[in-house]
Amino acid sequence: MKPQKRLLSALLALALVWGLIPALPAQAQSMGLVYSQTPSGSVELSLEPVPDSPVIHGVQLELTLPGGGLEPDKVLLSPADNEAFSPAFSTLVSQTDTTTTVALYLVSAYALNTQSSLPLGTLSYQGKGIVPKSARAALLSQDTILNGGTVDMTDIPVGPGQTSLPFTDVTGDSWYYDAVSYAYTNQLMSGVGNGRFDPDGSTKRGMIVTILYQMEGKPAVSGDIHFSDVPQGKWYSSAVNWASQNRIVAGYDDGTFRPDKSISRQELALILYRYAQFKGYDTSARGDLEQFPDRGNLAVYAEKGMSWAVGEGLIGGAKGKLLPTSGATRAQLATILRAFLKDK
Repeated sequence: MKPQKRLLSALLALALVWGLIPALPAQAQSMGLVYSQTPSGSVELSLEPVPDSPVIHGVQLELTLPGGGLEPDKVLLSPADNEAFSPAFSTLVSQTDTTTTVALYLVSAYALNTQSSLPLGTLSYQGKGIVPKSARAALLSQDTILNGGTVDMTDIPVGPGQTSLPFTDVTGDSWYYDAVSYAYTNQLMSGVGNGRFDPDGSTKRGMIVTILYQMEGKPAVSGDIHFSDVPQGKWYSSAVNWASQNRIVAGYDDGTFRPDKSISRQELALILYRYAQFKGYDTSARGDLEQFPDRGNLAVYAEKGMSWAVGEGLIGGAKGKLLPTSGATRAQLATILRAFLKDK
């Protein structure tokens, strides 16, 4: 650590103990705390937009987090820029039965507001990503940090980042926009060519296993593929082989996998259920299938997976029906994947 940074850190910590740091309240009023969450659970925070003057050297955050029993010293903000740093501690502000509010600090020897967006870093609790419920912030100049004063925090909204999508058939007012944005940003799904996402297109069986395989980092697989219609060298071959070896998927009685066949809602539920078991997730949730008048159309082999998916809120009724044998569109798949990975 550079000497100046060490000095700023010491002065900041001392001033915070005595509550002497003045903020720049007018600068933070239009800002928002933007978060993005990856499939691995990592939560990245940024402030957007930030003023270009005066020069900002520090940020003080008060984050209200879900959970009433959180230990403040286990809440960590790992800086996005190694030229900026957070002290290795956070301070408890308040606590209720359902939330914990902590103060976190980011300070640097260099200007933090060189761009309109200020990446803060990765927020975690006990090593797992956590999304704030609400936030307050103060931007600190170098003079502010060195000379002290009184703290004046400003409430700022918290929300997911809005990624500009390269798809002409996904507009901002689409019910599936946020889900498609999540799937695209986290490299779960891409377009179908010619600038299209094809939200109403069908989801193929080969597609879902390829997505899960990519989420696992495309692990090496060996051995013969036991499906007569899955030759080596296809874009889905390794994914199908991996999913089969890990008992995430099974084929049909005739020895085929049918990778180009549209996946049904009950098949999708079962595959995600088996993947959740493979990952060691809690799969004890169960939904009431008797509420659906077409519950009798559900295959026996898919009952447990569908009950779990309904219990987890991944699949709901469509006009009061379960529609287990109907297909799942690409927009529906993006929505289900976002819900499935939300807390993972």
